[in-house]
Amino acid sequence: MASYTAQILIGNGGGYNNEGIIPNGTLFLSENSRPAWILQYRGPKITWIPTLDNMLEDGLLMLAIYVLKDTEIVELAQEYFHNKEVNKAALYDDITEEHRQVLYQKSRSMAWKCKLIISVFNYSHIHPQLSVLNDYPMDLEVCVPIFTRIRSRWDQQLKITGTISPINLKR
Repeated sequence: MASYTAQILIGNGGGYNNEGIIPNGTLFLSENSRPAWILQYRGPKITWIPTLDNMLEDGLLMLAIYVLKDTEIVELAQEYFHNKEVNKAALYDDITEEHRQVLYQKSRSMAWKCKLIISVFNYSHIHPQLSVLNDYPMDLEVCVPIFTRIRSRWDQQLKITGTISPINLKR
């Protein structure tokens, strides 16, 4: 079974200052031998096999199509995707690089009337791709580990990185 290495919550901010999130969808990144984005949102789950170089933008594109249902992006996706299966896609096979780039560009410029909270776990392949979020206008929180304490399954060695201290937790 593949492990999850990232999670994206999509919804609306809560409270007076848009703090937290009221989620209406969840996107999980499963990685091991073959990565997959798995969207859980009203109805059957949707699975995409992303590209390695644009894995994060592939996930954002899923949200634009299936959750936000941006009309222009949905219409272009229907035209560009070779595979017409509703709940599955393999982005290396089902759409050309040129068409993917067009969809990425459209999703960067669309009105993202939502909030995302992106949790990126250790060793996730999207970690080095996080800077692409600067090109997107949505409300956003990005969460990465500040502390880990993990025991190896193989030799039972305990590995601790980071600290949980008041200094790390200051706002």
